[in-house]
Amino acid sequence: MDVHLGVQWQGVLIACLAGVGLAAVYDGLRIFRLLLSGEKGHVVLQDFFFMVFSAFITFLVCLAASYGRIRLYLLACEGIGAGVYFLTLGQVTQRMAKGIHRVFCVICSWIRRFLFHPVFVVLRAVGRGIRRKLRVLKKIPKKSRQNPQNPLKPPAQIVYNHSIGFFQRKRKRGGKEGGPEDEGH
Repeated sequence: MDVHLGVQWQGVLIACLAGVGLAAVYDGLRIFRLLLSGEKGHVVLQDFFFMVFSAFITFLVCLAASYGRIRLYLLACEGIGAGVYFLTLGQVTQRMAKGIHRVFCVICSWIRRFLFHPVFVVLRAVGRGIRRKLRVLKKIPKKSRQNPQNPLKPPAQIVYNHSIGFFQRKRKRGGKEGGPEDEGH
């Protein structure tokens, strides 16, 4: 099956337009990344899906232009179309996207400064007031437990030799078990 020269030129035009379209899609991804500042994992996923999409479009271009045969001039024309887009419209869209990003950052900082910051200041003040009230409420039961005639703290109930372990025997009063009290008698 021989392909005529007119059909080949038509394939070149389709491939160049497909390259421009793919470059425009990738430029949209670049603008999206610039505005949202994604993580590396998101960038890798976006690039992977773009590569799958561009492979599908390239297959459709080859199918339409040369009956499914992959011809080198079709791939080269697709690359030329993408290069022309990036060197002309791509530069303009990047500058516009950076300007839009600056305006977006100014608007976000204004919203943060004049809307969210006062709300946070009010919430912080309310939280401090609640904490103070809770501290006062915690102190009230302690004061009510104290004896009003004797404002001193009650003595600690700690006796050092009072604990009896599992293997210790309980001493009887008077030292009848032969402890250290019996040595002096």
